[in-house]
Amino acid sequence: MAQFVRKRVLHRLESGRERERERERTLAFEELYECYVSQVYAYVRYRVDSAAEAEDLTAAIFERVLAKIETFQSDESRFAAWLWRIARNAVIDHYRKQRLRRHLPLEEIASPVSDEPLPEEWVLREERVQEIRAHLKTLPEREQEIIALKFGFGLTNRRIAKVLRMKESTVGSALHRAMIKLRRGMEEEKK
Repeated sequence: MAQFVRKRVLHRLESGRERERERERTLAFEELYECYVSQVYAYVRYRVDSAAEAEDLTAAIFERVLAKIETFQSDESRFAAWLWRIARNAVIDHYRKQRLRRHLPLEEIASPVSDEPLPEEWVLREERVQEIRAHLKTLPEREQEIIALKFGFGLTNRRIAKVLRMKESTVGSALHRAMIKLRRGMEEEKK
């Protein structure tokens, strides 16, 4: 009888420890999510056409992170690179799926309702954003990636170099050339 009671108590203690570990993992993931969600969303938004797609992909990225977090074993700087790879692969997968099915996003059909006092300004801003996105798509994939990491993910040139396994000076040069191409393309369109 005493042995049975000891087993039951030990089982309850172990269950309590497991619940506590699970709670700690949940809290840790929530902190990581809060820390990186805006950067991941911004990166994805630079790469896809609509805000809804970016939101869905960002959610899917963090689902993958949660599912694979147990396999990650390293420091914070490597976590950002690991997270970026997951985000990049999710965007690539998204475009692979898009090739299989073509559709027109609802945002392009209907204008969203705005709380802005001057709707004309919002429309002009949206047109400008769409114009920039269209020109971004004309750049080579590597330059698109560097711009998305710099302005979408908010990485420094040094971090981009580590992630893409390039020299920092090469990243700076590529970014500079890409921005010049982007500016020239937009200026030529205005002529």
